Amino acid sequence: MTTITTEGRQIRSNIVTGVVSILAIMIALVIVSAFGSDEAVDGPPGSSFVTTSLGAAGLYETLDELGADVVRSRQPISGDTLSRVDTLMALEVGGKFYDPFERAAIRNAVESGLTLVTSGTPNDELLERVAGVAPERIPNTPQAGRLTIGTGTFAAPRFGVFAPGSGLPLVVAGDRHLVVVFTVGEGRVVLFSDTASIGNQGLGLFDNADIVVDQVGLGTVMFDEFRHGFTEQG
Repeated sequence: MTTITTEGRQIRSNIVTGVVSILAIMIALVIVSAFGSDEAVDGPPGSSFVTTSLGAAGLYETLDELGADVVRSRQPISGDTLSRVDTLMALEVGGKFYDPFERAAIRNAVESGLTLVTSGTPNDELLERVAGVAPERIPNTPQAGRLTIGTGTFAAPRFGVFAPGSGLPLVVAGDRHLVVVFTVGEGRVVLFSDTASIGNQGLGLFDNADIVVDQVGLGTVMFDEFRHGFTEQG
């Protein structure tokens, strides 16, 4: 049986009906564009430039439509850059390199109130520096397509879930943790176990968008595209 924790239940109360309607419209438009166009942009999973299934273009456009100040970073992370950001999106960065100065800058920013959002395979070096622990991610057999969460539903992960003890669970299904959070100083680290659930293909399913937007917020949101190979030179 799938349950949602007390903190998790607060998520659904934070998105009003009008916002949900906008989300549904925006996601539908982005997904139709991404999968029905000959000009679909392929590339690394988690990139906000990518319009294929595991890209995050739908999330980028949805946040922008809802009023967030959404930016794409094509350069290494620095303390100066993060001082102007409320949420850092580091999606599908497992195995990607953050140098010690970047990891320290992110840690300091989170302690001062930044929200770091990651998805997919965890970047152990980054999370150990920022949250003090690298969560254990385990393989997951594909589910039937959705998991019930209170009165709502959330698309089941396709590739992995977090083991118990890997942070405070926001969304759980039995002993499977789908979304977990760490509090670090005045900030938070939010981990989605699978980019498929929040990427272009999964964001529009069930209540995924409500949960994602509530965790990301509508302030200044920066997608780390440097990690996906996008630089200021191209």
